[in-house]
Amino acid sequence: MRTTWPDGLLGTIEVMGSRFPSSPRVLLVHSVFNTSLNLQDKDDGLCALVMKAEQLHPCTAFMHSSTACTQFSLLGLARGQKVLLQEDRLSFDCGLWVSFVGSMRVHPNNEAAPAACSLNNGNLTHMGGMLTKAQHDKGAVLVYDAIIHHRDDNHSFIGCFSHHARVLLVGVQTRNLLTAERGMQKLLGFGAGSTPVGDDFLCGFLLALFMLARSAGEGSFTDFVEAFTTQLRRLLYDSSQRTTDISKRMLLLACDNLFSQALVAFAQTVCSDQLDEVQYAAALQVLSGLGHSSGYDAASGLLYGLLPEIMGKGGV
Repeated sequence: MRTTWPDGLLGTIEVMGSRFPSSPRVLLVHSVFNTSLNLQDKDDGLCALVMKAEQLHPCTAFMHSSTACTQFSLLGLARGQKVLLQEDRLSFDCGLWVSFVGSMRVHPNNEAAPAACSLNNGNLTHMGGMLTKAQHDKGAVLVYDAIIHHRDDNHSFIGCFSHHARVLLVGVQTRNLLTAERGMQKLLGFGAGSTPVGDDFLCGFLLALFMLARSAGEGSFTDFVEAFTTQLRRLLYDSSQRTTDISKRMLLLACDNLFSQALVAFAQTVCSDQLDEVQYAAALQVLSGLGHSSGYDAASGLLYGLLPEIMGKGGV
């Protein structure tokens, strides 16, 4: 039997993240950006349609756009507008729709942290330098080398950020959950935008912790990471005003060891046996397309979380 589709095809979903909802439900438009459309369910969970492959993360679906749809922000969609999710389509109450026919779903293993088994202090320093240059070139507020070398003070953005990051680092290094939580609380929601810089940094930092925990196997460090993520979940659920809805969803996924494929690919270049500068630079370039500097902020958190001090030695 031939299917009759409504008018207004926006595009076709090619790939869905592992946590993009699959069962039929009513969603509401949460927020609209040029290349991303955030949708919210009755439990306040967020998912999104995105137009760029590098934006794919566990709760998004990458849409191949029709020629008539170049930006979500040009469609006239409004917050609170109803959207019906069905098995084969996503239908808006204005007649627009998106096809799911032929779409594929990412396996959660491809969104999880790789093992940090081949880290070298010299390579990490060099990679930090390459990231710093890319951040300077883009005019990012957060610059990796500045976090490492800036003297703590309370009179500048980077001074405050550096101090909070150092508290977090020391807490993890000493396995002191209260200290680590204090640094994490200060970074949560730190900065402006739909995903504040502190949240992006924490996302990358969590990825680093999961990488190290995977390498360490069972033991005290793995137990510490589990306790740390439990505390972060509690903060996110108990204090809805600490950060944005979008950041909250991203960080909750990170607590479950689920990250964007672009960030995981970057992590894989970091822990390669031999540093491949071309591959590393290419992974950085992909991250540069995430927000104004969100990808670079997450990369900073990842490299910072892999600092040798974490495991209390000169090389990891």
